[in-house]
Amino acid sequence: MANKAYDEAAVQAIAAAIRAKNGSADTYKIAQMAAAIADIPTGGTDERFDKLFLKTLEDLDLSSVPGSTRYRVDVPGYLFNVKGVVPRLKSIKTNPYTTTINNNAFAECKSLKTAELNEGLTTIGDYAFQQCTELELSALPSTVTTIGKQAFYGCEKVTLSSPPSALTSAGESAFARSGVTFNSITLTQFGSYIFQGCDGLTNVFCDIRATSNQGTYIFRECVNLKEVKARIFTGGYTFDGCTGLEKIKFLGSTDTALPAKIRTNECQGCKSLTKVWIGSGCNVDFPSWASYLAPFFGCTALTDIYCEEAEQPSSWPSSWNTITGSVTATVHWGVSEAEFDAIVNA
Repeated sequence: MANKAYDEAAVQAIAAAIRAKNGSADTYKIAQMAAAIADIPTGGTDERFDKLFLKTLEDLDLSSVPGSTRYRVDVPGYLFNVKGVVPRLKSIKTNPYTTTINNNAFAECKSLKTAELNEGLTTIGDYAFQQCTELELSALPSTVTTIGKQAFYGCEKVTLSSPPSALTSAGESAFARSGVTFNSITLTQFGSYIFQGCDGLTNVFCDIRATSNQGTYIFRECVNLKEVKARIFTGGYTFDGCTGLEKIKFLGSTDTALPAKIRTNECQGCKSLTKVWIGSGCNVDFPSWASYLAPFFGCTALTDIYCEEAEQPSSWPSSWNTITGSVTATVHWGVSEAEFDAIVNA
């Protein structure tokens, strides 16, 4: 009799794996296995797959899956994020060739604690880690250029001290209600509310400018934010509700294609703000017919504003320094940054 061209134990192990994934008690002949494997559910919404695999998954390690620059091993979206499907998932490790974590990949994985993400990763999709409330993450790969909307929303234990060096784009609420502690951020594409409610932000330099699709309320309600140096061109309301903000410097720009502008209600409701300096080349731009839309409206502790320009530029609305009603701040012209520092530190 000729020797078998297969290992019986290995074949039975494959059959058992198929039955586990399909939730069946079927027996399989060798010729049936290819079709049975093709019929295995692959999405996180199939009830049998959920119960027999995802319910018990604790560690997802894609690092050893074969890949290359041509054949990437990206993380699919909507696989692990169905509520209650993966209650035990604690760790993930991406592949060296992963470039994308797709939308909703791990949203609401409440037990997820660690994520080892590879250098070469460029995109973290919308809602990718939304409400992963136990996720502890102190750094992202330097190669990440794009972070989608609400990607880390509500991730209070994500305590990134700096953004990836390649980052240029962040979607709406990308880091809102998270634990990030950035002290410097540069973006050229951005949605609204990116850092809303980030209590870990205290002293920030930001260069956030775009000429189209500008987000608003970028730092809304960052109540522990005390000092800012900003070169901005946003949709306005950038520091709305930052009630602990005391000092801000607005920097100018010589780039006509990407200017620096102070716009509608930039510091609305910043009730602790007392020190403001506006550098040369920074324009003030808001609807001139509505003084209540002035950049510092509602900053009731602000009495003086210092400007590097020798006199008020003709393009600035006359009511730009309105604080509330008929109350305006006194403007001091021709003050350099060094002179301003000497004044406020005296």
